[in-house]
Amino acid sequence: MRRRTLIAILFFAGLALFSRWLVTKQLIHDELPQSTQRSTIDYDLENFKLKTFGTNGKLAYRLTAPRMSRESLTGETLVTSPRLLWPHKKPAKKITLIANSGVISDDQNEIRLTGNVIVRSRFTDPQTEPQTTIIKTQELDFNQKNRLITSTALVSITAPGVQLSSMGMSANLEDEQISLHQQVKGRYETQ
Repeated sequence: MRRRTLIAILFFAGLALFSRWLVTKQLIHDELPQSTQRSTIDYDLENFKLKTFGTNGKLAYRLTAPRMSRESLTGETLVTSPRLLWPHKKPAKKITLIANSGVISDDQNEIRLTGNVIVRSRFTDPQTEPQTTIIKTQELDFNQKNRLITSTALVSITAPGVQLSSMGMSANLEDEQISLHQQVKGRYETQ
């Protein structure tokens, strides 16, 4: 009886150790992909200002944001709550683009803005009241090389006396030209 009891205890102890080994092996295997996964962020900046200059040496645009991270695999830069100031050839005109987030391409020529995108173009003339044109959409592409903004999403445009909406648009704000693509609706209000 003693011998049988000892064999039973050893058998159950061995079974318990084997079970523990299997459970530990499974846990390590489940955690391995997460622990070996590397971050693809090169750098992460907070409260920064970025100035980009054109080939002529003039300021192309200024970007400020509370956070910026660069993806090492794609070369893209992710920006939180970007505010983009676009210098205009007319000194009295200011163009500002703001959004919830943005992605800057590797070559820094393209910026894709998403989430509550607002483009504000303000012209100040000492003889007249300031005139502001506001473009609102959920996504917008800014090509700083061509100085164009485009969107395929629903766009609303408000200017003094005019309200427009369209599905998609392209604009060259330096030349003050906006092209509305589809389903254009407008309302003119006399002042």
